[in-house]
Amino acid sequence: TWVLDGTDGLATKLAIADACVDAGVPFVYAGVVGTDGQVLGVLPGRSACPRCLFDEVPPPGAAPTCAELGIVGPVAGIVAARQVEVGLSLAGRTPDVDRLWSYDGLRDRARTIPLRRQADCRGCGSRRDQRGDVAGNRQRESKRVVKDGQCNILGDELLGLACDANRFR
Repeated sequence: TWVLDGTDGLATKLAIADACVDAGVPFVYAGVVGTDGQVLGVLPGRSACPRCLFDEVPPPGAAPTCAELGIVGPVAGIVAARQVEVGLSLAGRTPDVDRLWSYDGLRDRARTIPLRRQADCRGCGSRRDQRGDVAGNRQRESKRVVKDGQCNILGDELLGLACDANRFR
């Protein structure tokens, strides 16, 4: 099982990342704002997570949002295709992790940025107990719920897209 995150908003993305790391479930972070997109595959306990890049959600107005810039549909399609490719790699022998794939839709250029797991990361490192938003509010602990053989690591609060990795082997 792995999670493909296609949600809107960094706070939601970090909550999904935290829940996946806590449950040990591989996931693929992806996002699009305007004409730019990013994808990051994560194997909890083995690779960098989104919080290794974004410690916390930036304060309002500090970074552009989809609500402000929108997204360009074809860019979202390209990013989604890359996200699925990375997701499938997580089930294989050579997982695509520790690399942030960044796409510039205006120039039709992609680049890969190497990452390392941060020892003091709030998501996967020594500061996991200090998770919270910019105001310092602690996030509620995520629950791992197994129902009908499916793992919904986010309980009823947030529903991610979970795929059974065994279907692709």
